[in-house]
Amino acid sequence: MSDMIDRLRDAANAVGETLQPRDVPPLKLVVKRRPRRMLVMPIAVVVSAAAVASIVVATNVTVPENSVQEALSSQQPVFGAMPDTAGPRFFVETLDKGLGIRTADKGDATGSVPNPAADERFTQVQGASDNRTFYAVTSTPTCESGLYRLEVTQEGGVGSFSRLDLTLPKGTAVTSLAVSGDGGKLAYGLQSCQPSKQETRLVLADVATKSLRTWASPTFGDVYDVSMSSDARWIAFRSVPMAERESVAVVTDLPGQGADTGGDSGSVAAGQTSLFAPQVWVIDSSTKNNDLSKGRLVKLPTSFQKISGEVTGIRITPDGRSFVAAVGAAPTANTLSQPAPQQPKAADSSTTPSGLIEYSAQTGEPRRVVYQAPAGGSGGWDLVDADATGQRLLVRRNHEFGYVEGGVFHPLTESTATGIAW
Repeated sequence: MSDMIDRLRDAANAVGETLQPRDVPPLKLVVKRRPRRMLVMPIAVVVSAAAVASIVVATNVTVPENSVQEALSSQQPVFGAMPDTAGPRFFVETLDKGLGIRTADKGDATGSVPNPAADERFTQVQGASDNRTFYAVTSTPTCESGLYRLEVTQEGGVGSFSRLDLTLPKGTAVTSLAVSGDGGKLAYGLQSCQPSKQETRLVLADVATKSLRTWASPTFGDVYDVSMSSDARWIAFRSVPMAERESVAVVTDLPGQGADTGGDSGSVAAGQTSLFAPQVWVIDSSTKNNDLSKGRLVKLPTSFQKISGEVTGIRITPDGRSFVAAVGAAPTANTLSQPAPQQPKAADSSTTPSGLIEYSAQTGEPRRVVYQAPAGGSGGWDLVDADATGQRLLVRRNHEFGYVEGGVFHPLTESTATGIAW
């Protein structure tokens, strides 16, 4: 035992020789106190959390869950209203006399904005994810367009309304409009009003900085059905190159379904007009490419399970991973006045199954039937908008508007509106 004690003493002495006075911390006495029923948090966290809470209360917006953590770490203001999971409360429509605001559940009118001038009327409208910020397009007989911003109050009234200070080239018209999730960016197509100038442009505008990013092509037709992902990275649109406007190959059956053509692409029908061409162009705004024709072309099969027909409306989902398209008989209100030569007569919508199909945004492969409409009625369905979650899809058939959620159609209102959004 004494040998062990001697070895321990020698080891302690050796360690003691290596220590300096500065290595020994001062003595701290622990004083026991009565426990208090309170939550102790670091002061920095309390102050930061209080700052974020004050931002949310002051601006009265809903922020994404991860934005709070980002604000705590970066100490930057939180911008961008996010979708309400309860669904949109209002929708805005473009009417002959101006913009109308209605409740999304019953279609009751809650507010309106008259046309800016007698010869300037609203033709298009789109909304941000908060269901309170809307942007509208006007047109004039002289082929000029204007962009306006509307803020809707919690009660559905007009909070503010103003024209955007964004320069639109003279002699061009806005053909289609899309809004980013936070309402900070707009994507729109531009078409020359002069037949001799056929250059088509797609523009991404930053509302705050007024900076413009433009993609152009002299070979494209009109850009329409513009939509974009919530973060504004992926911009989808439809357009047919000028050389193909009179006749476009249409894939009407998936491989292994329908007619056997001896190939992998299904049966092909000629004479499809550009308005219903089953193809989508996708632009990645994070790249440096400014050539509209070098976007990614995605072709969509127009027959899947029991649904077949023409593609009458396409939107990219908020995450940019999928398209949702209305497929079936063409809506009567949107049918071209002069069909292409030898165009087959459209099948009667009462016997042609129509509905909504989800496609892969990368390959165009159908993923599922979102909704199959019952037979009957006049004219087909058209997909006109989706809420910020991508789960509530706004559709129209002639003057009848409704939305699809969970595979079920819910009627909204009957309207002569040229545009509608929530």
